[in-house]
Amino acid sequence: MKLSNKKLTNQYKFFQAFLFLLVLAVIIWFINVPQIVRSNHIETIIGIIIFYIIAEYILYLRKYYLINYSDENGRIEIEFSRKKHKISLLYENLEKFEIRTTGLRKELIIFEKIKEGIKEHLPISLTALTNDEVKKIVNSLTKILENNKKNK
Repeated sequence: MKLSNKKLTNQYKFFQAFLFLLVLAVIIWFINVPQIVRSNHIETIIGIIIFYIIAEYILYLRKYYLINYSDENGRIEIEFSRKKHKISLLYENLEKFEIRTTGLRKELIIFEKIKEGIKEHLPISLTALTNDEVKKIVNSLTKILENNKKNK
């Protein structure tokens, strides 16, 4: 199974750009219309800037990652984040996985068997995935774990 949320992350980037341009246009409008911008309207400009900063911070906390998931050819490959982190492991090296809810986001944590013990990979934010896509990944990983237990 292959899964990618490129369409949703592109919509997120568009929304971010739209929000920035909207705030910029409102600020420029307030500055260029002198009868509106007087000392008693400076609070409006400050409020707009604070709104933008809070909106961007909330979007930052949710971590809308681009995620490419594949479980083909005996390997699990997950490419994620803006920095293109990649997790690649053989089916038999999958020890377990967890879905954690922290604050405003859901995260997937993959645990891999290595020579030294168990390695916990970086958390992968699933916020930019639909519930159906998250279920598909969970079902895929669960099936792989069940097959691993049968083969032991």
